[in-house]
Amino acid sequence: MLYTAEYRLGNTAWVHHLGNLLLHLLLATLIFALGPVFFDLGTDAVVQRRARLAAFFGALVFVVHPLCSEVTHYARAVDHGLIGFFTFLTAAGTLLWLRRGWRWAPLAAGAAVLDILSKGPGPAHAALAIVAVIACYGWNRESRQRIFSRWTLYALLIVPLAVLDFWPDAVIGWTSQIFDGDISHHFFLHALTQSRVDWEYLWRMICPLGLCPDHLVAWTKSWSDPVPWFAMLGLAGWMGGVVWLWRSGRRATAFLVFMILANLLLRWGYVVSELMVEYRAYPSMPWLGLLAGWGLLRLWEWRRAAAYGALALVLVTGIGLTRQRSWVWSSTTRLTDSIEQQYPWQLRAVMERTNAEAERGDAEAALKELPSFYQRLGEVMAYNRESTTRYYENWPLWAVTVECNVADALLRAGRLPEARAMLEKTGRNMQANHIDRTAILSDAWHFEMAKLENRSGHYLLAEVHLRKMVGWAFDPSAFQAELATARKGLGK
Repeated sequence: MLYTAEYRLGNTAWVHHLGNLLLHLLLATLIFALGPVFFDLGTDAVVQRRARLAAFFGALVFVVHPLCSEVTHYARAVDHGLIGFFTFLTAAGTLLWLRRGWRWAPLAAGAAVLDILSKGPGPAHAALAIVAVIACYGWNRESRQRIFSRWTLYALLIVPLAVLDFWPDAVIGWTSQIFDGDISHHFFLHALTQSRVDWEYLWRMICPLGLCPDHLVAWTKSWSDPVPWFAMLGLAGWMGGVVWLWRSGRRATAFLVFMILANLLLRWGYVVSELMVEYRAYPSMPWLGLLAGWGLLRLWEWRRAAAYGALALVLVTGIGLTRQRSWVWSSTTRLTDSIEQQYPWQLRAVMERTNAEAERGDAEAALKELPSFYQRLGEVMAYNRESTTRYYENWPLWAVTVECNVADALLRAGRLPEARAMLEKTGRNMQANHIDRTAILSDAWHFEMAKLENRSGHYLLAEVHLRKMVGWAFDPSAFQAELATARKGLGK
């Protein structure tokens, strides 16, 4: 719905950027307005004032934190902005329901539904927020009465059935991973890899340096890799700290510390090739902001000058680093340069650059990318062969997509024989490496071949290639245009 509204407003970069920015500012306003409920443990005016001040500090930290900047700049990341927004609203609504009665239940329920609809993992985020609030705050008599009422029991019966009804494939597919031997092996290696990645996220939350639009992380491929096991021990220690805070009565702090990590732990539940993209940390950031706000409040009560100095340092640093991130996100060239400066082996930067060159029809620029690309691809492949504990999984995507982009640039420049030679070479390499049946790769290759055959007047071959695409049509309008060209040619 949000994408549709932005599309009707113009479908330009600044429209998507403005929509994401307004969502970010609205969440910061909610942190200030509803954040006090997570600290307000009484009706005393002094306690309420402290809670409001902590929430104010937290909203300021959140709004300028550089790790939030990718969601505001990247149109694709709006789903994580929505997850962060509605997860926070679900937690706040649930806590208001526990403390102030059933009139707040519609807010919690409505936010949870919207959280579920925002993205595939939405049900897990909503459930986690509700359970964490109940575990940390639902221990007085009135809260227990609401928790164990018949209406709550009805919800516990209805909601899982509704989730299973709307997303049966996702639920069944996720649970089947645990019992499938090959998949579960990959699943657990993914968990080991994510244990390393989680600490990368947590470190950048505290010290937002070394930010990158597309981090390159090697998969753990062996149980003998010691680093992820130490990382898992560290995460277990984090959770042990949460339990200690909870048992010692500091349950508001326990809740915030848990929610910072919980969003990252959910990443263990589904295997994806993009191991570390910064926008996935966004749902953790409201809780980080509130925890920082609580710390600034305690510092303010001890020495106000120190608190104001710390807050000024956070704001100036955050604004400066966020401004730098905005500059990086202002063009494809700056994005790819930023990626390659930190990760020379992150060849998806070459994918994006050759795609832009293909759209311009700049065949010479695309061809000039190939020598450096092949050299770095060879280095990655050598690392994969030599390393006994880690490997880079995305090399097939890099290789096929870059060569298809170069072929597309040659097509647009009218250099059909060179484009055919490039695509035939790509097809042979795909077969030799047994990646010709991977949908995302085969569809890209068949689509470029269809374009080539259409421009060569071989319309039947073009339609054959289009029919071999299994559905991963990254640009449906372009697919339909090529199909229409092939059928029109066949009609003649």
